[in-house]
Amino acid sequence: MKTKAELERNILSIFHKIQIDFPELSKYIDEMPESFPKNSLKPINEQELLHYYDSLSTLYNEYASSQKVERRGG
Repeated sequence: MKTKAELERNILSIFHKIQIDFPELSKYIDEMPESFPKNSLKPINEQELLHYYDSLSTLYNEYASSQKVERRGG
């Protein structure tokens, strides 16, 4: 499994890709059920970070795929 630091870098990277490629998705990130409570005192572990990264990655990839289909079809 990746380290906490590696997962945090991956999360920042996917955030950056979302902001650059599909900024309209940014408003949905806070609404994701996998997001972390803002005022939680509980430390976040690697498994939670991995799950969050996977969720962001899925959001990005599915949206990117739908955009390609719409662009080809339209």
